[in-house]
Amino acid sequence: MADKFKDIARFTKASLVPHWRMFVIILAPLLPIGLLSDHYDEPAARCAWGVIIMSVYWMTEAVPLVITGMLPVLLFPVLGLIDTDTVSKLYLTKSNMLRMTGLMVAVAIENVGLHKRIALRILLLTGTSPRRIMLGFMLATVLISMWISNAAASAMMVPIVQAVLEEIYEKHVEVS
Repeated sequence: MADKFKDIARFTKASLVPHWRMFVIILAPLLPIGLLSDHYDEPAARCAWGVIIMSVYWMTEAVPLVITGMLPVLLFPVLGLIDTDTVSKLYLTKSNMLRMTGLMVAVAIENVGLHKRIALRILLLTGTSPRRIMLGFMLATVLISMWISNAAASAMMVPIVQAVLEEIYEKHVEVS
């Protein structure tokens, strides 16, 4: 009898766990229906249903965050809350386009490997003591944020920090 339960547990883990995203994507829209079924004809309930779905997708990352962030463009017009033209105008503001292009620049810099060159240049100029590395990162972030938004500069600094940490780790492993 115990072997049967072990087989069932093994089967469940082997077959269901790899597909958890699919279960979240399918079940997330169904779960709030029970909570909001008495008020389905009210716009506030339909909006809450959409927000709950987006929250579940956002927290579990079952759907990529980019797609989750764009769900209101699809959901709100379908739910009859707001028309597509209004939602699109809210998404494509000047400030959002500025942030988006800044992030595109950050991704481009990462794709061509410039972040590793910046990281190595920081190490060459500042040295490897923790204080000097921090100073180098602060100066690099200031210089980068002169040309792109602060959010994009911060997003670009993450791979730079990672490259520096990998370099320091490699040097540390070689010494040990």
